Amino acid sequence: MTIAHRARDPGKRLFQYLSDWGNVNWVRCPRCAGPARDTRSRLVCIACGFTHGAKEERARKGQPVSLRKCSPACARCGGPIPRHGRALRPKSADEVLAAVRCPTCGHRGAYPAYGWRSTLQWSAGGLPYRLPPFLHREVAGHTLWVYNLAHLDALETWLGATLRERPERRALTMMARLPRWMKAAAARPKVVRALADMRAQALRVGIDS
Repeated sequence: MTIAHRARDPGKRLFQYLSDWGNVNWVRCPRCAGPARDTRSRLVCIACGFTHGAKEERARKGQPVSLRKCSPACARCGGPIPRHGRALRPKSADEVLAAVRCPTCGHRGAYPAYGWRSTLQWSAGGLPYRLPPFLHREVAGHTLWVYNLAHLDALETWLGATLRERPERRALTMMARLPRWMKAAAARPKVVRALADMRAQALRVGIDS
């Protein structure tokens, strides 16, 4: 994508890039951690074929689920463990434990996980996603992420421009509310490179929207 020297704030808010507004959101598949297409009513992984529909309201025993912690650690050795596992017998849609084996010490433990009902509710209208966005990078000690290519296009155009024009009512737009670290002159080139890297990754794995 060619970055324009002049960019105008499109006036959108962050939630307008969600699937509620006709977009496809790309999240990390709970089974294989690959790219999964979330259209609010259905989740489909383009890597392993895992699917889930909105009618399946709660996790079932043995179903793949994502752990609640972003960086889970083994209860025995403290080493890193996978971010997803298999649901144990759940008490409810929101009270789910996942069985996960530690690759370091072999300990099999039960860890808090997300049930599908809460996952779909959050992915339809809440922030942030219960299932992490697939396209993300670490930049200057912070996590940079995008929901989809439209979100990536907007950030890449705005942050890559040398002249940025704001609309009259700018206080609530996504661009006006970007975090300071992302807008800092020293970090902006790193952010733009990370966005370009995410675009290349999206092309490699088949993300097209």
